[in-house]
Amino acid sequence: MTEPASSPRYRLSMSISHQDGVRTYIAYDHQLARPVLAHLVDTAGPYTLHDIEALIALLPAKDAAQIVEHALTERGMAVISLPSEGLNHFIAWLTERIGVPRASSEANAPPSPAEARPVAPATPPPPIT
Repeated sequence: MTEPASSPRYRLSMSISHQDGVRTYIAYDHQLARPVLAHLVDTAGPYTLHDIEALIALLPAKDAAQIVEHALTERGMAVISLPSEGLNHFIAWLTERIGVPRASSEANAPPSPAEARPVAPATPPPPIT
């Protein structure tokens, strides 16, 4: 696959997101004659290109049907998807669908309430006599 920006099949229109090493654009697919989202994955993101390919392969059939195509390009990877709720943040959408914690926020996230250590209630000081 060539870069969607230089492909005659896709016309990139407007950037709508840049998160987790993925730039997402509204695009037009001339072959399908409909709008799509083009997700351009940088090699500097928290996931490797092979990680993303593996995650895409794990998608349930319903979610996998949202992906028109994906392939390695000269600069990283391009994933073309149908517009759908949440797909403007591709990595978040992908990891939510298969239950994988997001790499970029995993290390910096505060502990969940279940992971937080319980704090013993403070005992009042003894009365002064």
